[in-house]
Amino acid sequence: MLEVRHISKRYGQLEVLQDVSMHIDAGELVGIVGKSGAGKSTLLHIAGTLDSPDSGDVIIRHQDVTTLKGNALSDFRNTHIGFIFQFHHLLPEFTAMENVIIPAMIAKKNVRQAREKAKSLLSAIGLLERMNHKPDAMSGGEQQRVAIARALINDPDIVFADEPTGNLDTASSEEIHALFLHLNKTLGQTFMIVTHNENLANICHRKIEMADGKIITS
Repeated sequence: MLEVRHISKRYGQLEVLQDVSMHIDAGELVGIVGKSGAGKSTLLHIAGTLDSPDSGDVIIRHQDVTTLKGNALSDFRNTHIGFIFQFHHLLPEFTAMENVIIPAMIAKKNVRQAREKAKSLLSAIGLLERMNHKPDAMSGGEQQRVAIARALINDPDIVFADEPTGNLDTASSEEIHALFLHLNKTLGQTFMIVTHNENLANICHRKIEMADGKIITS
């Protein structure tokens, strides 16, 4: 599903990634772990097409995404990739339903079908009764679950999650961990998750450990 080949990245004099190669198979739930500054988030951003490497290639579903530019890259990202971040980034003026269908609307999908898909996802994450609530009427854990549904609305090949429980309390974090397992098992959803949370890392099928811009165990 994902192959990263010999990725290097430098910001000024700081070498953040050094000849990093890795792969994630379809249906895998993979955790990326390591101390702050190890290069985890940079690797995720490059693998997810949010940043560009100085050298190397990123292959998603047989497409070398490092060759895509402009609208072609944006379209590929919206269609094939889902994102979940530490902060949910929901639009406060929109309901849960409206937030979830935004990527589908960008992809110009049928509105009725998108709403039905969103209802199905909101039901799967236990928030169907909250679909008409705006973010300020939901807890932090509920908002993050809405963000997860939004990431899944276009049936992405892979979901990239960067510290998805880093802003949640223990109980909410455990709910999100269980949800990742459920979605992986029931939908076969592929996940790449950057995390400092040992409990989340330990439920993953595989852990990739980074240090000083390199992969040290995989």
